[in-house]
Amino acid sequence: MKKNALIIFLFSIVGSHLSFAQNIFSVSNMKTNVTGAILTTFDYDGTLTNNDSLPIDIEQSIISTNFPQGWACTFCNPNGCFGSAVTSDIFSVQANASSIPFTFYIHIGGNSGVGTAIVRMADANNLSDYIDYTLTATASNSTGVKDVEVTIEPLTQNYPNPFYNSTTIDYQLESNKGSIQISNMLGQVVITKQLNTLSGQLIIDKLPSKGIYFYSLYDGNKFVSRKQMIFAK
Repeated sequence: MKKNALIIFLFSIVGSHLSFAQNIFSVSNMKTNVTGAILTTFDYDGTLTNNDSLPIDIEQSIISTNFPQGWACTFCNPNGCFGSAVTSDIFSVQANASSIPFTFYIHIGGNSGVGTAIVRMADANNLSDYIDYTLTATASNSTGVKDVEVTIEPLTQNYPNPFYNSTTIDYQLESNKGSIQISNMLGQVVITKQLNTLSGQLIIDKLPSKGIYFYSLYDGNKFVSRKQMIFAK
């Protein structure tokens, strides 16, 4: 009788632990469907909560993508931002922590269309405990059905962003000369690129170190626009 009672007691402990493991973390505020223009970056934000009284490790990963040519998917978490060559990363979450931010990005190239990415948040120590999402991106080069002319921004958001190896900036000038200046968080200009065509693309493949930079477009001597880029070397 005592033996049977012990077996029942042990079974109840194991059963309770397994049930708890399947709910060790939860995700909220996760966007899955974004619509916008080509040559931009769509962000899919979420927050994570550790439901356990112990720290946990979370694996953030990109399982698969089905994109038009020139599109890419990247992600950020408390460890930092990663380029398109990285498909997974593990970050730690303290006990009972909540509202831990993470983001997936879909970087839209010059081709319009619909693309999807399957992404996953998982308990790194129990990969059967995971949550999958299908991110859908719908990008158009038109602002409406009746539009017949596309308005080009003087300075586009670089893509991909964040980037690992290289990134592309599209620009448009009114005069036939201008420049793009890239500065660090301290406002120090680290790169200046002279522009000698009314429109074109500028490829950036080298920055001093990983981090956040700002790039500014000057049309002649006139400041036009400024945007942020993330170099995740």
